[in-house]
Amino acid sequence: NFTKEQADSAPIGYLDAANCSIIGGWAFDPDTNSSQIAVHFYKNGPAGSGTIVMGVETLGLRGDVNSYYGISGNHGFTVFTPDSLKDNLAHNIYAYGINSNPNKGNSQLTNVITLGPCAPPAVTLTTQIQSGSGTITSYSPSTGISCPGDCSEPYTASTYQYVKAT
Repeated sequence: NFTKEQADSAPIGYLDAANCSIIGGWAFDPDTNSSQIAVHFYKNGPAGSGTIVMGVETLGLRGDVNSYYGISGNHGFTVFTPDSLKDNLAHNIYAYGINSNPNKGNSQLTNVITLGPCAPPAVTLTTQIQSGSGTITSYSPSTGISCPGDCSEPYTASTYQYVKAT
């Protein structure tokens, strides 16, 4: 536990990669340099203006970081790029080391990477629905109904289908 009188150093680290497959890098808090810390990712702006995407723990061994800083512990992170970033748009990715002292601020890791644009995950078409024609009035991932382009356009049964992600 920390008290007001204790010195505090901000977490440091580096965002090494952010692409359509993975997001990775390293971070540690100099005050607890043998312990893992949390890292949060934001898209399209820093904390406070961007949108939080996810948080991870530094569970990976980074011998290069440990050797350079003379520390021990797991300070690396690598995660699969979440599907929420795979929307055919480019996103600036910001990473933050979460301070082990909850009374102090978090710090943005060095490097902001533009990820993408990444294509949405592939789906497998499994069953065609109803005969005739009509209008799809809404799109619902939970029901698996999808349509090309604008869902308010009229489509025949052959142009919209139930889909199941694989």
